[in-house]
Amino acid sequence: MRVLKSLRGIELLRRLSAQASTSGNALAEELGVTRAAIWQQVERLRLMGVEVLADEEGYRLKYPFTPLVAESIEAAAGPSVRVSLVESTDSTNDDMLGWLSAGESVHHRLLIAEFQRHGRGRRGGNWLAAPGSAISMSFGVGFLQTPPDLACVGLVGALAVRRAVIAVTGRTPQVKWPNDLMLNGAKLGGILTEMRGELNGACVLVIGIGINCLPLPDAEVRLGRAVASLADAEPEHGRSVRDIPKRQPIDRNLLAGTIARTLAEMLAGLTADGFGSFLTEWRRADALRGQSVRVTTEPPLTNSGLSGPSGFEVADQNKSPAIATEPDFSKHGDPRENRSDKVPCARWPDGKGVRMPGGGVQGEVLGVAADGGLRLLTEEGPRTLYSGHVVLLESG
Repeated sequence: MRVLKSLRGIELLRRLSAQASTSGNALAEELGVTRAAIWQQVERLRLMGVEVLADEEGYRLKYPFTPLVAESIEAAAGPSVRVSLVESTDSTNDDMLGWLSAGESVHHRLLIAEFQRHGRGRRGGNWLAAPGSAISMSFGVGFLQTPPDLACVGLVGALAVRRAVIAVTGRTPQVKWPNDLMLNGAKLGGILTEMRGELNGACVLVIGIGINCLPLPDAEVRLGRAVASLADAEPEHGRSVRDIPKRQPIDRNLLAGTIARTLAEMLAGLTADGFGSFLTEWRRADALRGQSVRVTTEPPLTNSGLSGPSGFEVADQNKSPAIATEPDFSKHGDPRENRSDKVPCARWPDGKGVRMPGGGVQGEVLGVAADGGLRLLTEEGPRTLYSGHVVLLESG
């Protein structure tokens, strides 16, 4: 009697093709399992969002699957980045934060997963992505001393991802304050930054990045908003994106490595020159400039001072931080106490820090300030906001 192996969805995904169908019997023989086990795993993949098609010849994928390969990612990331690849995990951010709690250094370390079961977005939301369809990664960076523009890390992270996407795919996404990426008016990806450390002291950031590389079935219905992917075609006059054939998927290994390398370079630039050095690039990429918006926030939990656009407290502007090589961050506090979406705040033109009312603020976006705040022209005059959820208002 043959002992059947436990079949995981990723193993089956690797053997399915988008060009030709493979019979269930052939798959069962190759993987050493029963035909019923193949059917069960196909259904499981479908439930996770993988579009598996079936015909008389067997099963095939709607979109080609290119597996992640650690060596390929390392080649694109460069020698300063350490790469860890897992098939599945609950959350790459949580895993990296766990490494920190165990005393491990995560400086310039990249953790990437084929499938993230419980990815987290900003404001407590979930990040949905099917196995093999997205970039789901976390990148760590340490500082010997808190940078003055620490609160702008999310904004610079969005610009770094945008640069990488342009370089690898030729697509030109826009950035939506504070740290979303948009393509054809729909959300392509986002960033969640979490911090561990001490104000005005050593700190480490874990930057979670999610990018849609392939479409997710029913995503717009499940999420209640438009969703984009790098496989989407450019819109054409008189035709919706849905009616245009999808692009071929991009090289996720090259993209992930390029994101990590670009992120490391740009965070070094942020430390040396501040966010003001990225203002021109942000203005070129800004998806909100000139738009009418409403900014809403959660009630503030804690705020011992002014907060920045990604929710971090602003450090002493007179300090001169340096990026750490291998600092020890194991003795610092729980990073969840510094969650980026928990410290809503607004700053008035006179520079006084004010907590934003729960009802939100409405106005026209003037742009982003040199310290990363969102500049709005409201009925009461100009205001600069430092945390919140931005909703575009319909014109007319």
